[in-house]
Amino acid sequence: MIIDRGKPTDRDALPLFTKKRGWIENEQRAEVPHEILSASVMSFERSHPEAVLRSISHTYNCIGLAFASRRTFIDPDQLDKIFQEDRYRILGETERPQTGDMVVYKNNLREALHIGIITCVTTNVDPSKPPYDIMVLSKWGPWGEYLHRIDYVPDALGTPQEYWTERQSV
Repeated sequence: MIIDRGKPTDRDALPLFTKKRGWIENEQRAEVPHEILSASVMSFERSHPEAVLRSISHTYNCIGLAFASRRTFIDPDQLDKIFQEDRYRILGETERPQTGDMVVYKNNLREALHIGIITCVTTNVDPSKPPYDIMVLSKWGPWGEYLHRIDYVPDALGTPQEYWTERQSV
């Protein structure tokens, strides 16, 4: 049993801080056997054939992808702290998301479950469609890293509900 899992005394935690020097709880995990990783890829290929696999590793999650350079797991309960202490702001209703902004996926209880990095935003001219087509890079749990449409994730990861940016308004 690890005492203070993810805290500075945890040997499996990276020294990871916000810009305001707040500790970000995290845990480095070991890689799993190739056969298990391959099985997850095959499962997602069946359930989400339009998603494009970028890489496969069990050692980090979506928040570790976005804020720790693919090195560790960071629990979603750390997101508010990271956004606040790294001076992110939520996009307003009239602001268009841009490449590099973050999208937060939540469940119906409004709990953050997942995060993705916006890689491409295009405007739709068809008024029957949403105003933008958005592509995202995200890590599906401990499994693969995928490029996908913003709303094309496994149900367990929630739905896109917030956009965050480090861009400062003028």
